[in-house]
Amino acid sequence: MNIEITRRAADHLFRPLNTETGPKAEKLLDLRKRLRLRKRELRSSERRARQEKRAGNPS
Repeated sequence: MNIEITRRAADHLFRPLNTETGPKAEKLLDLRKRLRLRKRELRSSERRARQEKRAGNPS
């Protein structure tokens, strides 16, 4: 029984949001896409900076 309660709680916490069906769904999806892209670019630039720092050519 305790495992089932934990499973239901975890399912509830990690379920996808149901906002894709609302009136502003397209705008929200576009915003999320742009945020993912920005985060990916930021990680890439941070990784590059760390590699340059390790190589000894800080810029």
